Amino acid sequence: MEETVKQAMLDKVADDCIEQYKSDWFDLWAVVGRVEHRYRTEDPAEVIRLSLEAVRLLVARGLRAGETSALGYKFWPEKDADAIVARIAKKAGEIEAGRYRLDWVGKICHLGTVEMDEAAKQAKAAEIASDLAAIHGDDWTELSVVSSTVRYDCGIDSNEEVKRLTLAVVRRMINLGLRVGNFKFHGDTDFKPWPEHDAESVVARIDREWDPKRGDPTLAKSICWFE
Repeated sequence: MEETVKQAMLDKVADDCIEQYKSDWFDLWAVVGRVEHRYRTEDPAEVIRLSLEAVRLLVARGLRAGETSALGYKFWPEKDADAIVARIAKKAGEIEAGRYRLDWVGKICHLGTVEMDEAAKQAKAAEIASDLAAIHGDDWTELSVVSSTVRYDCGIDSNEEVKRLTLAVVRRMINLGLRVGNFKFHGDTDFKPWPEHDAESVVARIDREWDPKRGDPTLAKSICWFE
């Protein structure tokens, strides 16, 4: 592939990432996957090289590299493209030869524009609640969907922090008009509303039933559903 064609391809990869994720964080695999889709090669080293060039373009457009933390996404100290690309390349090189797989690269870092401080997390909580409220008429939503969205969208590793912010989302969902309840068994369609209706009572009940030491709610143990 000629260099001019490669450059156009990399520009398109950067455009796609910015258009799809906007202000959201995304992992390096989002870049690698787009490079693989647009540039057919069986050479993983070439895919990584081109992906690093795409990262360079994204940094030039205002994004920074970072990673998940107990309280949410945090930027790496590196700010310029050369330093960020060098750190990513070093991490990729540390993957043991012979066990190398491109999909592992996605775990190296994430890219975003805003660190997840308290203001950013509350803004994200409002966005998640609004999005879920907008689709609630089409299907029921279990608590595990809310918690997993919070964990990924905010880059939170701490179970306790996921619970805290999920409860903030639930409070907003109830105030937006959603009802909370449950089903007798998996696959049941007879929704049974909880006697608790106001946001504070719902949040208090979920708080009692959710032990973060056991992880997030699951589909099998969802605690509650929303409609």
